[in-house]
Amino acid sequence: MAHRRRTKMTPQPASGRLRGSGLVAAVLAMSCASGACSGGAPDPRPSRVASPSGPPAPTTQRTWTPRADDEEAACRKKDPKPWRPSSDPYTGPGPHYVYPIRVQLDPDAPKDAMDGKDLSTIPGDMEIPNERVPDGWQLIACVYHGHPTRRSGTVRCHFDNVDETRKYPFYESRYEVIVREARTGKKVTTFSVPGTTTDDGDCPTFVMDTGHTVILKPLDGHTLGERLRPVFSATA
Repeated sequence: MAHRRRTKMTPQPASGRLRGSGLVAAVLAMSCASGACSGGAPDPRPSRVASPSGPPAPTTQRTWTPRADDEEAACRKKDPKPWRPSSDPYTGPGPHYVYPIRVQLDPDAPKDAMDGKDLSTIPGDMEIPNERVPDGWQLIACVYHGHPTRRSGTVRCHFDNVDETRKYPFYESRYEVIVREARTGKKVTTFSVPGTTTDDGDCPTFVMDTGHTVILKPLDGHTLGERLRPVFSATA
């Protein structure tokens, strides 16, 4: 069973950098192998299935899986491609649902800076109804890597998979966000969001220890959502 990571902030003078030896990748992950998360052993008895007496009931849950290549192409700062040409146009009165994308390949990402983004906490009233997935997302919000603004202390991150606690310089941060129309790629607005401590603390789930690693204050989905609310509610 995986345990939650624990973090503790410790004030420290802003000068100096943490030195380390070698390259260590510490990853917190919890995965479920085939059958590993079941509540008990499978029933060996064969099951009997009755023939349907009428047409099947309509499915209430729609499933859709985004494509990483489409997200990467849609969030390129130069020559972005439309994310979903079949999406509804960004026009008329709101709500205009926004699909947030964590940009993985950000050429402007600062070296040695590790960040975290918890976008699952978008305000509930801004979540798209299931029946409108995926074409009901009229906008995408490309969230780029965080940038440090000022040193604010030290963070201690405990990693369960290596059972170690490590100390890193901790920085306030800002995250650039570009909002585009999903069907055309047209830029709607650009803004930046300050980092905010999330429910999971300040440590990201992945830290690459380069010997000069710094940790940035993470991005919280609720903070992002409130900055997106003007385009979400606007009459376009």
